[in-house]
Amino acid sequence: MNLGTHKVVMYDSIEELPIVRFQKYNKMLMLDAGLGSDVTALDGHLARVSEYIKAGDLTNAAGEIDNLRQTLFNVQNGLTPHFMSLIPLMAEVDGEPLTDLSDENIQAVYDRLKDVTMKAYEGAASEVKKKIEDEIEKYFHQGGPSSESKEYYELVRRKALLQLEFVEKGIDHDEEIREIDGQLVRFGKPMVFSGDKNREILYDKNFIGCCIAIAQNLNMDAKQMTVMEYYRALEVLEEQQKELKRKK
Repeated sequence: MNLGTHKVVMYDSIEELPIVRFQKYNKMLMLDAGLGSDVTALDGHLARVSEYIKAGDLTNAAGEIDNLRQTLFNVQNGLTPHFMSLIPLMAEVDGEPLTDLSDENIQAVYDRLKDVTMKAYEGAASEVKKKIEDEIEKYFHQGGPSSESKEYYELVRRKALLQLEFVEKGIDHDEEIREIDGQLVRFGKPMVFSGDKNREILYDKNFIGCCIAIAQNLNMDAKQMTVMEYYRALEVLEEQQKELKRKK
């Protein structure tokens, strides 16, 4: 695959993609979803802080302020988890194998690819992500929209219909649209990236816990597995637990 002026070899199949790379990829996407790294993300945090304060929800307002600080740090230091998330899925960059997945080396590789446009990153990420997600859905029936995401997009749909009615018939729905905007801004609680409930730490601990369970029950090293092997191992553990409960 060409990425700007660079040639990269991507892992784009769950039969080959190592699970440790997939976990790193997902964690960086989680950081981007919860924090972001640009002015738009900063504006989003500020809007949510305002809405939480209006609703008297000071706990979530404080959480958004903490996230705002970390997003500002990302902006100031050029940390862009959205685009950097693609790097763990790279097997080679310009003919050189990419084996070091430390945060420092991922940043170094990203700096090396600084001439790549956002459009090129988006195109590559979309292509690889779709193929991987389609395979996971096909084999393990995971990755479909959650009830929460369905509710969110229902609000977006309602807002769009109200806006279309104004364009077509001139009917003003400003008050209803403002209410929907407030619901969209407050939708869900802010992710926590500090203290005992740090999402990044909990994410890592959950993965390690699953690896330990696989080692104890299946006598296999989960960190050496592909995505397909890892997900199947979790299925086998679940099947074993169900069988034990059935026998009791």
